Amino acid sequence: ERACKVTIEGLDADGEPVSYELALPSSRIVQHELDHLDGVLIIDRTDDESRRAALSKLRPQPVLGAR
Repeated sequence: ERACKVTIEGLDADGEPVSYELALPSSRIVQHELDHLDGVLIIDRTDDESRRAALSKLRPQPVLGAR
């Protein structure tokens, strides 16, 4: 789940403080991108069952060749 509204604060290119109040969809996009900067993947935010299902599809599957 993600917040529908967020306030982000930081510094601009000149070192001046900036603040943005964001609502959907921008709030969700910013949270998603901040996750990337923190090394968090979307799969890290899912429940255990969904994570197992996704990983089973992402893992390489053995290919058995015909003889």
